[in-house]
Amino acid sequence: MGFYLNKNEIFWLCKWDVTTYSWTWFLEQLGVDLELYANSDFTFISDRQKWKDKELKDFVWACATATIVRYFEKALEELKKFNVEAHDWLL
Repeated sequence: MGFYLNKNEIFWLCKWDVTTYSWTWFLEQLGVDLELYANSDFTFISDRQKWKDKELKDFVWACATATIVRYFEKALEELKKFNVEAHDWLL
């Protein structure tokens, strides 16, 4: 397990057999470490999704990693231009 912290982001790197149990355990431990509570305003991003369309992945990833509302809104607008169905699903 690895850990990296910069100004606005915390990165954890874990390598083990991914199961529902291990993923749940990891998120619970992370919540304890960060002193999170129910309905905390945090977003967890996983790269477990296997994408068939790299371009769609890039548009969705731009939305997921936006750290400022206007950047998120711009990324969402670009996603909608590319794929309305994906845009609607994300919302």
